Amino acid sequence: MMTSRRDRRSGSKAVRYGRNNTLLRYMLWSIWNYRYYWCSKPKDFTDTQIDHIIPQSVSPSKRTELFKAFVLPDDYDLDDPRNLAPICADCNGPNGKGGNVLAPTPALGGKLEKAKRMRSDVIKRVNAFNRNSNLGKALLRVSESDLNNDESRRLFEELAPGVVQKLALINKDKADFQTWRTENVEVERQPPLEIVVSVNSRGRTALTILEEVWDCNFSEIFADPVDSLRRQIMDRTQVEFESIEPLSTGVTNAGPPSEHYIDITISPIDFSRVGSTVEFTFTGHFDTVLSASLVQGGPDGDGLDELQGEAVATGSFSFDIQCDSSMDAENLDIGEPSITSWQAIVDLSYS
Repeated sequence: MMTSRRDRRSGSKAVRYGRNNTLLRYMLWSIWNYRYYWCSKPKDFTDTQIDHIIPQSVSPSKRTELFKAFVLPDDYDLDDPRNLAPICADCNGPNGKGGNVLAPTPALGGKLEKAKRMRSDVIKRVNAFNRNSNLGKALLRVSESDLNNDESRRLFEELAPGVVQKLALINKDKADFQTWRTENVEVERQPPLEIVVSVNSRGRTALTILEEVWDCNFSEIFADPVDSLRRQIMDRTQVEFESIEPLSTGVTNAGPPSEHYIDITISPIDFSRVGSTVEFTFTGHFDTVLSASLVQGGPDGDGLDELQGEAVATGSFSFDIQCDSSMDAENLDIGEPSITSWQAIVDLSYS
């Protein structure tokens, strides 16, 4: 297959889904930042499975439709990392994503594009592991250990600190680790939105300062930035819809987008001090799926076409919070979020 030949030319063994997928599963989990591509939740490696974004079980006719829609070659390998992503058992089970992946939508295209970007790193790390397999296998066995077993947990708690200390002696920055917390943020005219906050040691320090010095409730202080971010995303998406080239003459007009899904992660968090003021910088990433009603037609108003548009938007953002000793949690200077990167995939169909 095309991808396998390319790997052989580079001198690396082809990396594909196969009988023993423990190593591939671990690399996918770590490279996707220890989170699952379908629900975006961070979980332990022992909960991780591998999902085929375009399912192996898809019918030949549906496969042809999807390959054509996403401009994939005829020899596109469904077992190649370009089509693989980490997923949890709940999402991969009978009550999970189900047939939601079978429509050639921008949402599916966005997931394929992300897997494509991750592909080279997955292959590089798998092959590097295989060249140093003795140490790698030992560390991999530790990662997949079931810590619900009392004896395994006891041994892990006794011995793991020594491994961490050895890592710190090599490179103290590598000994850092990520922890996660979720915040249910109240947003305007919407159900509470669960956002993930992922932090390293410096981020944990920043959150501790805000909680202990300014008595912050993060579900409350994130509300305005998150609400503003969503409005900005919708405004940009409406512009994306209206940039679609009409099927005939005239222009495309889009109604206000509706949000079907949004995932927001805040990471990293940093802080600095100037005089009596402490500035906290929050950066993050978003993934969202939206739709809108579109109208296309000629400038004279004849031949109007009513369509439905769908968009997948991804990007990064940042906002600041400035505090000084005279402020309390209700009067913090919370800045407007700024979208720092943006990518959107839009499509339309007759409704």
